[in-house]
Amino acid sequence: MVRLLEVEVKNLLKNLDLPIPKQFKLEDLNNPSIYPMVIKSQVPIGGRGKLGGIKFARNPEEARAIIPELNSLAIKGYLPKTLLLEEKLSILKEYYCGFLINRNEKLINFIFSEAGGIGIEQVSKESKEKIIIHQFTTFSKNLNELSEELIKDIDLQENIKNQLKSLIVNFLKFIRSYDAELFEINPLIETLNHELIIADARMNIDDNALFRHQEFKKNLEYYLNPLELRARKLNMSYVELDGNIGVICNGAGLVMGTIDTVQSYGKMAANFLDVGGGADAERMYQALNIITSNERVQVILINIIGGITRCDEIAKGLIKFLNENKSFKFSLRLIGTNEREGQDLLKPYNITIHRELDDAIQSLMKFLE
Repeated sequence: MVRLLEVEVKNLLKNLDLPIPKQFKLEDLNNPSIYPMVIKSQVPIGGRGKLGGIKFARNPEEARAIIPELNSLAIKGYLPKTLLLEEKLSILKEYYCGFLINRNEKLINFIFSEAGGIGIEQVSKESKEKIIIHQFTTFSKNLNELSEELIKDIDLQENIKNQLKSLIVNFLKFIRSYDAELFEINPLIETLNHELIIADARMNIDDNALFRHQEFKKNLEYYLNPLELRARKLNMSYVELDGNIGVICNGAGLVMGTIDTVQSYGKMAANFLDVGGGADAERMYQALNIITSNERVQVILINIIGGITRCDEIAKGLIKFLNENKSFKFSLRLIGTNEREGQDLLKPYNITIHRELDDAIQSLMKFLE
């Protein structure tokens, strides 16, 4: 997926005349009317605020001190491509508004909360009642009607609700136009003048739709994190997630199903990695090196159903990795072509091979206790 920078998303929204904060240029720094202002590091990843990537300046001296500091600050492995200079908003309230493609259910999730801002992740875990989720399947109906349907359970003042309805109509057009997998506004600010302003915006675009969006293809390597880029160069699909269980499978559907099953046990995958069909020993070895480069990975779950992928090749790649990295704990499901040969190769390494995914996941639990 392509993760656009905040400034890129906002410039697209600006072209639609949607409300974003005033933006400034470096040559404006001596203009006293632009202060106080916010200076934001532009990296294709969330969580900048907590990691020091967003600073406030009250005058030109502070701005000039902040700019080189942010330019040299790496955030989760990314140095900023640029900085975004904006007006500091007068905030009455912060909301969260987002759209997410739910591929498993073939739906789009609309998500809204009156508890927006940097604490939204905690709210989603501890106060789920503060989050409203509506699902819809199509853009074919009248967008005004769809917007009304999505916000019907949101209790806001009439003026704010009308503004939100209008914004959502435009957001729906926007995500359809750009093939967005994820589009979120966090926070969506209500100012002291009771106007809704898009204070921060994030959008991920489906890789498969890039032929329709050539303007983003030229920067593709920057949008990917280092491990995603490394996997892409090896023709593997890798996406970093938030858990601690490394996952390797052959086939995107199998990876998604495995991640969902892991989640059903109350655990979270650290990644999505599809080694693809026909993976050989070297490919498996490289896949293991990629997922274990993520420092959050504590244990590894391998789920291979061999067809054109041979189980003995998977075993050889795993053995090569094990000879160099003895500290990682594994659970392995390995069935299909040459599974007996693969099992025989792994016998000296005392790795239990499971026929059922549930058994493989349950065996991991003891390593996480």
